[in-house]
Amino acid sequence: MGQDPAQRNGGLMSQALKTPVLNALYARPGSESDARSLATLVANTGMAQPVIEHLRFKPETSAVARIVDAARDRSGAASQPWWFAAYAPSETNKAGKLLKRADQTGYPLFTALLPDDPRTSVFCGPIGLDRMLFKALAEIKAVDSRGRVDGTVLSYNPWRRVVFKRTGDSGESSVVRVWAEPPATAPLLPALHQLGAPVLPVTGMTQHSIEQPWITGGDFTERLAADVAATGGAVSGVMTSDSGAAGDKVPGGSATGAAATVALSPSDLLPAVAEAVTRLHNIDPAALVSMTQEVLHSGMPGALGQKLAVPGVNPVAALQGAANGLTCFLADLRGRFETVADDVLRAIAENPGAAVLSHGDLSADQVVLGEDGAPLLIDFDRMKMAPIGYDLGDFAAVELLSGRDSSTAVALAEAYRRVPGTGVVTDESVRAWTAFHVLLRVTEAFRNLDPDCVNHARQRVDLAHAVLRGKVE
Repeated sequence: MGQDPAQRNGGLMSQALKTPVLNALYARPGSESDARSLATLVANTGMAQPVIEHLRFKPETSAVARIVDAARDRSGAASQPWWFAAYAPSETNKAGKLLKRADQTGYPLFTALLPDDPRTSVFCGPIGLDRMLFKALAEIKAVDSRGRVDGTVLSYNPWRRVVFKRTGDSGESSVVRVWAEPPATAPLLPALHQLGAPVLPVTGMTQHSIEQPWITGGDFTERLAADVAATGGAVSGVMTSDSGAAGDKVPGGSATGAAATVALSPSDLLPAVAEAVTRLHNIDPAALVSMTQEVLHSGMPGALGQKLAVPGVNPVAALQGAANGLTCFLADLRGRFETVADDVLRAIAENPGAAVLSHGDLSADQVVLGEDGAPLLIDFDRMKMAPIGYDLGDFAAVELLSGRDSSTAVALAEAYRRVPGTGVVTDESVRAWTAFHVLLRVTEAFRNLDPDCVNHARQRVDLAHAVLRGKVE
């Protein structure tokens, strides 16, 4: 009981973490010398307090993660994230390509020697030297001479995606999303706007990137955080089933910019957010694909001849993947996880619901406020066909895991039901999908190298079980 979290994790975490670099990242006993080498490596980023997070790895093969500055504003240009990568001897070819590209571009690349595993290649570098994003970023001329993205980085997932804000010569700002491998639904985004979905228009597109206007009104997460801080607890004024019509206009909607919505509480915005989600769900996927095909044949870059379809949700495969990921970290929790997962899948099957065009990753920070104060949905990388409860449950899961209570998510579901033309969604369906999304996030603490990740994983499995039983307030 008196051990610190790192020591507890060292004894409980799976033996799959048996490579020295992972031992060092998780501060397991006996890895101190390698940990010092990694600390020296990431100090080359120039960050005041570099922190490695968002880890992905293949056991005994490779690891990749993001480096951020915990001491600075992450949205500032001075604190752009870097990537971290480690390769086993079997991956020498990938390590060699990084070295060659750094030599060709002049971008900074740093390497370290692990005393306990000198054959492993360990690197860190700027986003411009990202192994999988390099060509896509070069295509849109988005990297400066130091390998930094020419703009403000909003999010970064090494080897997969970067999102950044940049300002053009005219002074107007836009958001650019660059993928190593674009989601299958990426070509559908322009037509989504044309069909009336509450989304941003597409102002530029290449095979691996998309550009959209920058919105200054902030997002719903900021509004929730401010409200909780002001009230010291639950979101104030959250609607109940007796709180009025969900179709009411957002007060003050004619104002512009960040000041347009600053006075609006979450309860003021919830009806409009519910209506925005409903409008998305009511889009005909066949019409979306058909319109996109017409555009492709008129010359949209990089997608001509691509087979277009909105993928469906496969909850069995998704939870199986989460269970496999959990086994890499904490094998002895898998049995408990699978028991709860079976209950979740049973509840989903008992409350199926018709599939609708779904956001696929709905949360408060995926709702931004336009210049007229109206909510807009962003980030459709995981768009899919799924029951209504999928999106509402995703929103609820993120709220619970963010430390807020369920009141906003419950109110959103109530507001959704009040919007004319919505499909039927039961409380049981929302609870089942909420538990599903909690389980999908069971390894987040491990991936962020949380020193108490074992306890957090257990707590999330318990939370999913409690949600399914209706025991979470």
